[in-house]
Amino acid sequence: MILKAKKKGGTTRRTQKNDRKMPHSVFPPKSKAATKFPEDLPSAAAVKCYELLKASLISKRCTATEQDCKKQLRDLLMERCRLQIPWMQHIQQERQRLRAAAERAKWSSCATPPTADDVGQLDNFEEKCIAESLNVKEEAEWLGRVDGAPGLGARIWPIAFELHAKAAKLNSEKEQLLRNHHEKTLKAYAERTAKPWPSELPGIAQRVSYEQLKASTLRDLSAPAQAAMLQSRSAPHIIGAPASRQLRAALMARCQQIVPVIQRLQCEGKAFNTAATQGQVDDQDAARFLMLETNTRVEINAVKAEAEWLSDDAGISIGMGDHIWPAALEIHAKKRAQISKQIQVAQISHPQDKKSTYRCVDSLIADVID
Repeated sequence: MILKAKKKGGTTRRTQKNDRKMPHSVFPPKSKAATKFPEDLPSAAAVKCYELLKASLISKRCTATEQDCKKQLRDLLMERCRLQIPWMQHIQQERQRLRAAAERAKWSSCATPPTADDVGQLDNFEEKCIAESLNVKEEAEWLGRVDGAPGLGARIWPIAFELHAKAAKLNSEKEQLLRNHHEKTLKAYAERTAKPWPSELPGIAQRVSYEQLKASTLRDLSAPAQAAMLQSRSAPHIIGAPASRQLRAALMARCQQIVPVIQRLQCEGKAFNTAATQGQVDDQDAARFLMLETNTRVEINAVKAEAEWLSDDAGISIGMGDHIWPAALEIHAKKRAQISKQIQVAQISHPQDKKSTYRCVDSLIADVID
């Protein structure tokens, strides 16, 4: 935890020790200092996953259907684009910054020109990005040919940049909503009207159900399956693709239970810390927050580990742990949008029958929880 608690007058005051650790971002750092470019491309894991899946498709070893494998390959190609675009844009900005710094150094003895190391790092990383861009284009062209849609190589990057621009716009709108919510939450803590934190992490039944299903699946394994397990192979190689899909569905149901908690911690965690430093949080709520934050972090890591083991139908586990939570958040958002739409339909259909609308809302919420 980033804060140390100090009791004062029945409330918990907290002094900040260091900044909250945020999840690793694929976006370049915003800094006036020379950027330290990574040695490997941000898409390195996606590239490796793509190559393994492509090899399994060509050799006919892919456990999924051919169409599913092709779809996964297209998704991985677009993921490679998504991870690289922010850095491609940053390379252009960094090139302009170094050029401006060199120009200032010509006319001012106080200005520091870019070092050869700075320029070398930029050139090296730019070469890697150019090579990856060409590779993506070639792979997209190949995928288009085998899938009966030639010309995909020329279209993939324009499509990727368009999707990136839309995502950036949505992200900007989301940040504004988060700022508004932060101010609202701070006000609620100051007025002692803030919603209390849960006393336990939701989803106990789903976690138990997953563990029971996993235990029953691993019981009475055949000799080859036991050998695969001793070799630390992924789930499809041990229990088969159908059982792996069943476990993945149970794991996603487990994720859905704590998505609201994760979102609330992300939205209100900073406001909670600020309120706690001002003595506006009682000891009981502070203890619940600490428990919830710790247990949520443990559950996130546990689910990631299970996702890596379960992998996909092809038995490729690279990056699956990093993909499951974004997928869970996306599924949760779609379900919420579906509920909202159905509630609006119910209200239009029965504008004066409030009891019927409430029953419809309760039914929809119950479906989502299940």
